Amino acid sequence: MVEPSDFLLTGGGRLDPSWYEPHDLDALLVEWLARAEVDSASDELVTARVYRMAFTTAADLLMSEPANQRDRDKSSAFLANQLDYWLSQARAYEEEERVLEGRVIGPVLTDWNGGT
Repeated sequence: MVEPSDFLLTGGGRLDPSWYEPHDLDALLVEWLARAEVDSASDELVTARVYRMAFTTAADLLMSEPANQRDRDKSSAFLANQLDYWLSQARAYEEEERVLEGRVIGPVLTDWNGGT
């Protein structure tokens, strides 16, 4: 069974709570796990679903912040390739989710005479 701590950097996962501030990542993980554990999903499928939701949320949070921000002696800026990274992670887990659910349909191979 997959636990919320499995997703944290400190537990060997890929998520850092600071990426989700001001939200509580532990609370988000509990919610995402509940949503991901439908239909008696395997641990691998649950993990893919949670990471898809996590990286999509991270991208959404980054997009809600200004591209450039200056606060006294501190400034922050996010580059387009940083957002692309988060979105690519979400897409990779979405694809893994599709494979684990059996929703991926490959091409139909035909021979040169048109038969299958």
